[in-house]
Amino acid sequence: MSTDSMTPEAKDRAFIDATEEVELNDWSNRFGVTKQQLRTAMAAVGGRATDVEAYLASHITMTT
Repeated sequence: MSTDSMTPEAKDRAFIDATEEVELNDWSNRFGVTKQQLRTAMAAVGGRATDVEAYLASHITMTT
């Protein structure tokens, strides 16, 4: 039995799927950056949303 308490939906919100255009649109809007800036951040730190947000906060001026 798994000890992982996160639901599949919660796991999905924790990671950004760079292969899904709708995800790139949603996350770039959420962070107030362009899709290219989002891709750059993901290339640097991976797809975990909190890591991407931290990278963007320290490297890119967000508009929101």
